[in-house]
Amino acid sequence: MKKNKVLKNLFLCFFVVAGGACFSISKDSALFKKIHSAYSGADYPAVIEYSSRLQKDFSSSPFLEKALLCKGESFFYLGRFEDSIQTLNELSSSEKNETKIFSNYWKGRSEFSLEDFNAALNSFYNSSSISSGFNKKNKEINFVYRNSIYYAGLCNYSLHQYEKCIPIFESIVSSNEYENDIFCSSLQILFDCYTNENEYSKLVKKYEELSPQNISCYWNVSFAAGNAFEKLGQKKDAFACYEKIALNAELPLSAQALQKACYVSTEDFPLLLEKAKSALSCENSLLSEFWIRLGIDSFEKNDFDSAQKYFSNAEDSDSEKKYSSLIGLYKAELASENKIAILDYYSAKRIDKKYYAEYELAYAQQYAVLSDFKNSLVHAKNAYEKTSPEKKQIKQKSLYYYCLGLYSTGKSKQAISLIEKSKENSDAESKYFFAQKILYARCLAENGNLESAEKIYKNFFEKSQLNNEQKYDYAKILFSLGNMSECKKVADSSSVSDAVYISALASFNMQDWKNSSTGFFKFIAENSKSSKISFAEFYYGYSLYKMGESAEAFNALKNFSEKYPESSLCYSSCIVSANSALKNFDFENAIVQAKKALSFFSSQEEKENSVLLCASIYSDSEKYQDAIKFLEPYAKNTSVFSIRCRYQIALLNSRIGKISEADKIFSEIQNKFYNSPFADESSFRRADLYYNLRNYETAAMRFSEYQRKFPKGKFIDASYYCSADSYRKLAQIEKSVLQYKILVENFPKSTFIYNARKNLSEIFEEQKKYEDALEQQKFILLIADSEEQRKTAEQKISFLKNLISGENSDLALLEKRYVENSKTATFEGRMAGTELAEFLIQNEQPKKEVFELAESLFKIQSSEKNQAAESSYAARTAFVCARYLRFLNKNKEAAQRFLVCAEFARKSENDELAQKAIYGAAESFDAAKLYADSENSAKTLLELYPKSSYKSAAQKFIKNN
Repeated sequence: MKKNKVLKNLFLCFFVVAGGACFSISKDSALFKKIHSAYSGADYPAVIEYSSRLQKDFSSSPFLEKALLCKGESFFYLGRFEDSIQTLNELSSSEKNETKIFSNYWKGRSEFSLEDFNAALNSFYNSSSISSGFNKKNKEINFVYRNSIYYAGLCNYSLHQYEKCIPIFESIVSSNEYENDIFCSSLQILFDCYTNENEYSKLVKKYEELSPQNISCYWNVSFAAGNAFEKLGQKKDAFACYEKIALNAELPLSAQALQKACYVSTEDFPLLLEKAKSALSCENSLLSEFWIRLGIDSFEKNDFDSAQKYFSNAEDSDSEKKYSSLIGLYKAELASENKIAILDYYSAKRIDKKYYAEYELAYAQQYAVLSDFKNSLVHAKNAYEKTSPEKKQIKQKSLYYYCLGLYSTGKSKQAISLIEKSKENSDAESKYFFAQKILYARCLAENGNLESAEKIYKNFFEKSQLNNEQKYDYAKILFSLGNMSECKKVADSSSVSDAVYISALASFNMQDWKNSSTGFFKFIAENSKSSKISFAEFYYGYSLYKMGESAEAFNALKNFSEKYPESSLCYSSCIVSANSALKNFDFENAIVQAKKALSFFSSQEEKENSVLLCASIYSDSEKYQDAIKFLEPYAKNTSVFSIRCRYQIALLNSRIGKISEADKIFSEIQNKFYNSPFADESSFRRADLYYNLRNYETAAMRFSEYQRKFPKGKFIDASYYCSADSYRKLAQIEKSVLQYKILVENFPKSTFIYNARKNLSEIFEEQKKYEDALEQQKFILLIADSEEQRKTAEQKISFLKNLISGENSDLALLEKRYVENSKTATFEGRMAGTELAEFLIQNEQPKKEVFELAESLFKIQSSEKNQAAESSYAARTAFVCARYLRFLNKNKEAAQRFLVCAEFARKSENDELAQKAIYGAAESFDAAKLYADSENSAKTLLELYPKSSYKSAAQKFIKNN
């Protein structure tokens, strides 16, 4: 307002000087005199009224421009900025520079007040541009000029055009023409522009040029300078700035400087705080706050010694005990022991209500550390219920300890319900979101909801957020869910010792014996005192056994039963160690371990398995009598196991040739124990005994008996097959066919079905019942499970069709002779194959199959081993190959193959085939346009066979003939 008053007086002087010569007793001059008087008395409504009257009644008055200027300015002072702008715009056509200067200035002021900074900037620019040309001695114009520049700078600043502001305000603060308030305002704005444009060096330079005397804003700009020093990395200078402010400036700036100093150098700040004690002597609470701030910062940086010291200082400064409760919380947290006692001490001083929940939470946390979850639960519940939703962090933390207390006291279902109902920690941004989710997963797992727990752990595992203990817990859940591969992956990523065990166990369940043995070996070596050590040693031995490391497995499992005789795994270790010894043909140790298992069985089934294992070891070591003797005591009653022992004794008797004794026991089981699980097999074995002895007549009778007694027996299909084969061997073909037919018609899925139909086809072919044989081959083609079986069936079908139709019977017979003589495997087969290839190439269009047949025959016939005996056949198959290549127009290859044929034909003295082949070579070379080779072949033919029937035909390939 002071600026405006000065400007107003100057403006008034201008009008008096400029308009004095015009004063007269005219009406307009009298009215203007009233305007002047009202303006001088700051009666702005009157100025506006008189000016409006003059404008209306004396539109051509020489006082009009001056009146409008007064009116526009008056509107400005009354806050009617739009009216001021409208009035001053009426002067836009004025030709007087003075009028332009003042009208643009006041218009700019009104636009500035309306925050139309772009318009204001234009007005101030116009005012300053015109006024700059005036004599500096004109005080009123010079004043408007300076203020236009200042306000132009303010406009740019308001428009955030800091770069444009800088030269304006630099010029202002460098000038001595501005009042102190404009200077200080400009200096602060300049420093702010430097800061926004990152011109920190300029700011520091300008600051260092300043003298603190007579600058009312010095401490404010010092604050900005401190910030600039910080940005330039000159922390020492920054701290010095803040220190000066803190020790010399008034509150609250000194307090703000202390905060900044603390941020710049926490090392130097405590000393500054000590110096500031006197300055803050009347502000003990503020001093205590700073010590607390220092303490909290040190605490969060894990500098607990410093934190302890600062909280003690805070407590000393806190004469009103305003912060006692807060200090107590941190002192309890910082204490190395007796934390609960410290909480009790400060609690006794009457806890500030706003820290009640924090104290309850602190108690809950400390009791949880001591594993006193019962007390922890009580305090956590209080903390949770007494904390308002606005205190999110405390609410979240107290919920976590509340649920932890429930979980740890066997109330995990309540914990689940509380977590699912609460909103706390549901936000991923919550500090306790992760811990709460993991606790939730543990509660779910404890209540059997493993799938939901696994999803939570999986999400955090994929984000690499789980610690080693949590990875181990996750691996256990995966193991329980049967996801062994993922379990191993997770367990391998944890460094918890038991994670090695669960990883090895997962490998064990996946039958990955190598990783299983490696893992258990590592666990045993590193965890000799673990409660899982005995299990690890057993699984290690078993894994070795499965890997085929029988000797190592035997030693590991033998030692296990000796080391842990009370273990529930002793029986299994003895059984597996016995089997390990068996694999090494160490029958002596095998029988010792198998018999030892009889000392550890825990069920009748385990006892029976041990007995049978002992018997099998005796049997494998060919001590059949010892096996029989061992089983006899267990074969005396009528239990299922006793009958099984009898059955095993019968099998052993059959092995040592005591057929009658075996048959007698099988018969006894068949007849006396018809309902036992071994009656069926015993009956079949009676027949099988004689079938294997090739006593087909007795075998057929016994198989027939088995079919009557056990029409739905598990060996019924085998009985029909063996019975059919027995009858065939006895030349009782009709009975054989009947047995085969019963088998194929009633047991289409039997493993004997292929051979049964094959045998039926052979029988029908022998009986010249070709259509019946063909029918069987068609069935065989449908059930064939290999390419060879299918190909054989297709050949048989083709052969039988030829026999049935009477066409190509020669071909069918050739094919049959080729197959019956084992194809290329025998000399006779290769002879038949050669004839078959020749037949096919002569009577049918050449096919690739014919070429492949001839090629395969030639390779064997021309081998060093066979060519002496089979050169004549090699020549013939080579000729077939040459004809096929000629058919394909592969003329050069055909010619070469004809020459090979000729070579083998001459060796076997087959001159007719040799001549034919040499001519074929000449003809093929000619077709390939290899005329020189063709001519040489023709000359060779005439030299070797001058009387050849191909003489005249060959001569056409010879030039100049």
